[in-house]
Amino acid sequence: VDKESGRNFLSALQTTNFLWVPSLCQSDPYYLFPALNAAALAYVLKYGIDTGSNNPMTQLLSSNKVFLTITLFTFGLQSIFPSALVLYWFSSNIFGIAVVRPLMNNDTFRNKVGLLSLEEKNKSIRGSSKNA
Repeated sequence: VDKESGRNFLSALQTTNFLWVPSLCQSDPYYLFPALNAAALAYVLKYGIDTGSNNPMTQLLSSNKVFLTITLFTFGLQSIFPSALVLYWFSSNIFGIAVVRPLMNNDTFRNKVGLLSLEEKNKSIRGSSKNA
């Protein structure tokens, strides 16, 4: 990639608007993209940490305080980034959710990657919530 094509790309980002954002090189003036991305990240963290085990690190990451801290930190940090970057992260999170969520609900896949079956996982969750 030469310098001229890089300049053309940057110029296109500066002059391209998307929905309510006047330039993809600017941060979202209404903070909606960072909020959407923080919500998608919270979803990924909540449902992506599915090891089917009683691993202490999993339990720590599953706590609501950690979720809230990560989500708020992400929102605050991404509110100053260019909208193009936040949109990229958001689309990546949505794609990850769309691909991984059906796989995690498939017992055959879970068995192949060494996770508990859904039934065993639910028993484990019910058992740990009774002990708490």
